[in-house]
Amino acid sequence: MIVYGISTCDTTKTALKALQKAGKEPAFRDIRANPLSTAEIDAIITEFGDRAINKQSTTYRSFSPFLREAEPEAQIAAQP
Repeated sequence: MIVYGISTCDTTKTALKALQKAGKEPAFRDIRANPLSTAEIDAIITEFGDRAINKQSTTYRSFSPFLREAEPEAQIAAQP
């Protein structure tokens, strides 16, 4: 299992701890340090659709109206 996230994100840290507590050994990929390729973004969007976008985040709320209306791929590419 691979957890994609940002190393400073509290939600990511909580998820990793919960998985480890459940006996899992997830690999972690910091998407700021190691950005997603276009193919990886496409695969994530194919699997999860716009649920891959955290619309409750401060970052999302700071998006311009244009970027909020953009496709999820563009949102992820603009601000992982």
